[in-house]
Amino acid sequence: MNRIAKFISLSFFIFVFFVSSSLAFASEFWGIRVFDPTNIHSPVNIELAQTAFPFAFKKEDKVEYGRYSGATDNSIYCHAIVTDTSITFKIYNESKEPVKLNYFMDEYYAITKDGYKYILKLPDALQYPSGVLNPKNNIEILLQNNTGTTEIQFIMINLPSSDCYIFLRRID
Repeated sequence: MNRIAKFISLSFFIFVFFVSSSLAFASEFWGIRVFDPTNIHSPVNIELAQTAFPFAFKKEDKVEYGRYSGATDNSIYCHAIVTDTSITFKIYNESKEPVKLNYFMDEYYAITKDGYKYILKLPDALQYPSGVLNPKNNIEILLQNNTGTTEIQFIMINLPSSDCYIFLRRID
């Protein structure tokens, strides 16, 4: 009987160890297009983006968020999953205009809780989507999380070929 108890205890320990070591940190982010209402073509700073898109939280299976309609466009939005090694973006275009993607101009930033801004490294040019994200379509982009931290608070996507700036915040 003692052997069986030891075997069961050891099996349980091994199971818990492997399951817990295989679980990775992951957090969700939600974002929408933000713009400077005084000049739609000008880049958006983080303070304006935070004011225009002040919160996001999950309620049941839906993301609820607040936005200032004079500085946001929720017809272009993004969902992201951040792990300790990668960031997966799914960008949706529900607008009437295509969104241009350009490997040589597009920029992705992660802003940590302490305010440090990281430039996220794009994949090889052949792995990055090129061309346009047409209306009523979406695209998935996978980047490495090269920040060395999981304490990311905000993400900013700059798609200058379309004057499109998407601000994502962690879903509470």
